[in-house]
Amino acid sequence: MPLTTEDQLIDEIAGWLKKHFLTELLSAKRVRRGLKNEKWIVETSKGRLFVKSYHPGRYKMHDPEFRDKIENALQLQLLLSVGRTVS
Repeated sequence: MPLTTEDQLIDEIAGWLKKHFLTELLSAKRVRRGLKNEKWIVETSKGRLFVKSYHPGRYKMHDPEFRDKIENALQLQLLLSVGRTVS
């Protein structure tokens, strides 16, 4: 199975942003931290976002139950961060 290139991941992110957020990807800067997950700061037509792509070997994203758990954790994280300022 061929590895996914960085360009392929960015194209996938652009498609996902267009489909789910109705926004265009303008630029992407990779964040080179962590062990296996891919992360970017992306500039879109609606502003700047942080994007994280989970490593398929570490997280079983094909499992709907696991995906639900990840989604719930991210929603809770978002709720807890509302009102905080980033310095």
